[in-house]
Amino acid sequence: MQDNTVQIDNKIDNNEEIVVNLFVLARRVFKELRRSALIILLLMALTGSACYFGARASYKPVYAVSATFSIDRVSNLRYRSGGDKYLIINKLGTWFPFFLSSDAMKSAVMDDLEFHDAEDFDVEIAASAGFATNLIELVVRSKDPQLAYDALQSVLRKFPTITEHSIGEVDFKLINVGGVPTSPSVRPTNKKTAVIGMIFVLAVALIWTIFKCVFIKNIVNGEALSKVLDSELLGTLPHVKCPRGKKPAAIDSVDCPPQMADAVHTIRLRLERIAGEREAKTILVTSTLSSEGKTTTAANLAISLASHQHKVLLAEGNLRNPSVLAALGMPQAEKGMADLLTGSCEADEVMIPYSNDANLTVIPGGTLNGLPAALWSRPEAEKLFKEWRERFDYIIIDSASAASCSESGLIARLADGCIYVGQEDRELADDVRRGAETVVSAGCGILGCVYNAGH
Repeated sequence: MQDNTVQIDNKIDNNEEIVVNLFVLARRVFKELRRSALIILLLMALTGSACYFGARASYKPVYAVSATFSIDRVSNLRYRSGGDKYLIINKLGTWFPFFLSSDAMKSAVMDDLEFHDAEDFDVEIAASAGFATNLIELVVRSKDPQLAYDALQSVLRKFPTITEHSIGEVDFKLINVGGVPTSPSVRPTNKKTAVIGMIFVLAVALIWTIFKCVFIKNIVNGEALSKVLDSELLGTLPHVKCPRGKKPAAIDSVDCPPQMADAVHTIRLRLERIAGEREAKTILVTSTLSSEGKTTTAANLAISLASHQHKVLLAEGNLRNPSVLAALGMPQAEKGMADLLTGSCEADEVMIPYSNDANLTVIPGGTLNGLPAALWSRPEAEKLFKEWRERFDYIIIDSASAASCSESGLIARLADGCIYVGQEDRELADDVRRGAETVVSAGCGILGCVYNAGH
């Protein structure tokens, strides 16, 4: 087998940053949010519900009643000057709110209303004075509206007598006083708290998404994938809308969009050039993770090569989850590569001609009994591929994912080179490097990479 190993080790260790502009960043953030929309909405709903019922359970209605009055020195005492009047009024405005809110005042009201236990006396007394005025606003709050009113009346009755003993006689004029409150002074905040909770979740999701897109190096485009692998970008598979659970149609199908066929033919042209230069006939198609488009790439590349008069063998290498036949729109077969590697059948028994092109032959996955790694490590595997190299111009192997399946390195030993597929914004750069190292360390050089823009 031709040794086409490229010096990837040093190149894969290239940790240069992938620069993205603000437009690309905004696009990535939007796509990440759209991809995680259901999870974010679910978290928002759960958080909003928890905040709503939490606020509802903790809400206790508080009733408030207020009174406004003025204070002054006794009317028969004159002020010596305007400054004297200002100072005295200012002192009275400072002292009275402090006294009205004091524990002494609260104790006097408790005695007046015949409360003996401070814990039972659920009343808050507060007072404030207008700036540089002798107007005092008194507010009494309680969970019991009647108790709030009674406490206010008690304060208005008691404090003139108490203050007379402390600072002398004072003019006291009641301006207005409220009645028994009929509604709480503080409304329930259930809805407001729920909205705040949902906004908080949304803000955290947005901040985390921006952080992820800026600082976590995902593969965001074909140039980034090519840079990480330091290999030529063979082409980009365009975004193709497919029914849920369906793979894109094969390029020779009437349902295949023309842009997909054009992209695959471009990949084939570049691969023919590189494979000719490196004398690579057995080509592994793999990716870091599953469901990144490697089967779509392998199947359509095989079709494109066969349509240009190359004899092509498309071999299923992913024995855990074989999907080559489905990608080609062919019916499932009972026997395949797994049966061939165990020696339970001959190669000609599992080779299926592709109905649309006689130049393309397919070997499906077959029935797996045991671990795929144990099958690929058999000497029969190397012997089979050596024989097939004499019969076919190209052997395309649809491999299992490089980072998650142990047999990827074993399959790579049988190949002359590898096409590495990466999907849009799904992989970390470091994960791609580790996946590539799996095949490179097995002696399989990277011929080029294909960027899957999503489907």
